[in-house]
Amino acid sequence: MKNDADHETVMAHTWFKQAQTKEAEGTPPSFEHASFRILPKAYQGGALPEASQGVSHPMGRVEKKKLPPPPPKPQVQVVPRKVPPPVHPRKKRQKKILWLVVGLCGIALLVALSILWISSRARPAPETPPATTATPDVRVAPPSAVEPPKEPVSPPAVPDELTNVFGDGLVSGKDTDSDGLSDKEEVMYGANPQLPDSDRDGFLDGNEVFHRYDPSRLAPTTLVDSGFVRWYDIDPTAFPFTYVSPVAWAFEPHVRFSDTGRHAVVAPTGERFNLSFTPLSPDKTLEAYVRTLVDDGDKRFIKVDFSKTKDGQDLAVTNDHLEALVLLGEWVVRVEYALMGERRVEYLQTFQMLVNSLKSYAHD
Repeated sequence: MKNDADHETVMAHTWFKQAQTKEAEGTPPSFEHASFRILPKAYQGGALPEASQGVSHPMGRVEKKKLPPPPPKPQVQVVPRKVPPPVHPRKKRQKKILWLVVGLCGIALLVALSILWISSRARPAPETPPATTATPDVRVAPPSAVEPPKEPVSPPAVPDELTNVFGDGLVSGKDTDSDGLSDKEEVMYGANPQLPDSDRDGFLDGNEVFHRYDPSRLAPTTLVDSGFVRWYDIDPTAFPFTYVSPVAWAFEPHVRFSDTGRHAVVAPTGERFNLSFTPLSPDKTLEAYVRTLVDDGDKRFIKVDFSKTKDGQDLAVTNDHLEALVLLGEWVVRVEYALMGERRVEYLQTFQMLVNSLKSYAHD
């Protein structure tokens, strides 16, 4: 049956082709031998007769099979990655600036040190002064009005050991804190031998004693206020002068020899300050008086330093610092530091304080 249908289909197809050819040539097609068969109704629309159900047919519908569901996707655990903290460019910039500043400071320091080293190398060596002969060396200071300083002024520094200054193998008293006061003087004036500035006011203890201030108390407390020293008046009839001396020291009254008087202040350890008074002609200066001493053979005054006392009196001090001359009106007061066999100069600052306090009776 299948072969007959195929044959009929081929025949119909052949006829149509022939008809199309004749039509193209202008000859009408002939239906004389054409035969057509109609597809049975049972097969129209692709249907199958009931008798053929269950029989495999090439034109039958193929039932679609359902595919199994896809397997579930494996769950992957995502571990969060550690993100480094953000870098602040501002901090980096600040660090760079800091290192740059440090580097520039280091370079500047090296340059400054190099300049200092070069300048020190280029500085000429000090010239050696020519040797001087042993002739009277009188240095006269120009006259000027000197007022007492309102605040302590540093006196010349006193080294711990003054062998070359004092001469004859003498040395200064022990000064542990190097403040210009010997340890014995520190105890005498209530200061601290281990502290150069006992009251911490910015002035050395030796400087304060020189100006009669209490080294252990703040200004304006003086040694007189604290009771460590007092004013001693010499005979008002013969010698109307006064001076400051430690309270703990003894003193000997003056003894008059014609026109010269003598007075002494004695330390507990035996040293003494001898004072003598010599009249001077009104037309004569202290420098002229020193020349007279040198001419008379007093070698201690060959070299002296002329200056003014704290209260403005004319002053001459020998080169060994152990003798001084003070001009008070028509009198010359000579003060001598007598060691009395001692080899240490323990009371140099006290000696200088006494010399600088000499004046007329109008004391403070």
